Amino acid sequence: MAKLRPGPTAAAVFVYFALLTPTAPHAGAVCDLASLLAEYKTGLNRHRDKDYVGALARWRPLAEQGFPPAQSRLAWLHGKGLGVKADIKESAFWALIAARGEDASGRLMASRLRKNLTQADFAKAERRARSWRPLMPDCWENHKGKSERLDKRRLRLGKYLIIVNKQLPDEVAELVFNKMRQVLATAGGTHPLAPLVLPAIDAFVIVPSDRYDRYVGWWTGGPGNVLLLSRGNFFDDRLTFVGRMIFLEAARWVFANTPGSRFIDPLVATHKNKKLYGTVYPDIDNELFYKNLKQALQMAEKLPPELGKYVEIIDEIRYIPPSKHFAKGGTLDATIAYYNKVLSSEGRRIIFIRREMRWSSPLDVLINLVHEGTHAVQDQKAERFEAALPGLREALRRIDANGKGRTSKAKALQRQIKEKSGYVRRWKKPKISDHGISETIPFECQAVVNEIRTARAVEAPPSSLPASGYLALCDDAKTLLVRWKDESLLGKTNRKRKNITSPSSSPR
Repeated sequence: MAKLRPGPTAAAVFVYFALLTPTAPHAGAVCDLASLLAEYKTGLNRHRDKDYVGALARWRPLAEQGFPPAQSRLAWLHGKGLGVKADIKESAFWALIAARGEDASGRLMASRLRKNLTQADFAKAERRARSWRPLMPDCWENHKGKSERLDKRRLRLGKYLIIVNKQLPDEVAELVFNKMRQVLATAGGTHPLAPLVLPAIDAFVIVPSDRYDRYVGWWTGGPGNVLLLSRGNFFDDRLTFVGRMIFLEAARWVFANTPGSRFIDPLVATHKNKKLYGTVYPDIDNELFYKNLKQALQMAEKLPPELGKYVEIIDEIRYIPPSKHFAKGGTLDATIAYYNKVLSSEGRRIIFIRREMRWSSPLDVLINLVHEGTHAVQDQKAERFEAALPGLREALRRIDANGKGRTSKAKALQRQIKEKSGYVRRWKKPKISDHGISETIPFECQAVVNEIRTARAVEAPPSSLPASGYLALCDDAKTLLVRWKDESLLGKTNRKRKNITSPSSSPR
């Protein structure tokens, strides 16, 4: 698993689990999310074995507790008369409740049952569904409870542990701790489903970002379910937005861990194997983002493999243009997109789109995806080099221990270690030369060269390339661009001569 970069140590998060005090369950009640999911899966096994009565017995309490996948299963059993008398009115009732809980199967069944019931019967089912409330047991997990300050960087808030990354200043830690109870209360009131899914979260880690970054997502490299929040989330004019993002991530996790269910996600679209995350802020048009991104990704599919790989590596594309709800302050980076190597890991390479889509075309997006995807490939290479170094050093140590440190094999290992460790250091901790030139320049130059190659591959004009301050420092890119402009100009001249001499253009 990938290491958190930056974030808590694994030990810091393990401390959280030692602090938890389980709630005593009521007899017969499902009191925690893990038990709820286990009961649901047992119901699936009963259904698979055609024990429909047994499946119904497992799913009904979960449905009454408010679990949408169980509600849609109940709707199915009632509709088909499996384990219970067939009743399409009851089926419609449960399907409508499941649909309200953003369950895709429930929505589909409700749509179909609307056509099979009379208008009066379906309206009655709708009224029943609107007035229905879940029966949540008192023992159910929640974040209520005393707040306990563990140290300068950790706060226990009910069942949750809040950790502030050590790279953030103390005043940010205080700001976060002062706001987290309100954030959790806001998340809990975002949607009727929220009390059921928020217990999916074990801990929150606040990670560094600028004031204009907004990120809520899972840490894939640690114990338990740890949700990362970027610092910028706490600089909105209200906490509604970070609360909603927390709810959505929790709901995504619960549905993803419930076999056969699918969450109706209001912000995530997909294009083949890529997830496109729209923004939670209502003043931003997500539809234009989805449209431009899908067109750009379709263009990327036609690129030659040596360029297409820079888009293929991307797993998530998140839209975070400035919103009127952002607290103003500091400097906003005007770049269209950027690759986040702090949050990214193998299988989860994340690119953020910062420019509002009404100012960008699909071609702009494609060129930027290739540029930032180049950095994703560079990051992957650094990770692989770093993972290989311990083995190479151990192999060299064994050769040296045998007194053969001057052999060609030892020298080859030394060269590999020097090459790989140098690459990792330049990628992770680049230095600035005495002349003010950063060691990151070769990485950027490779990305600019790939921009030019991409624009040429889709037969765009040289003017389509974004202005880049790196061109003056990248000889390969300058040479490629000048050659392209010359070829483009020569092509125009030849076409013009052809038109002048062609019979169709001659005077009659």
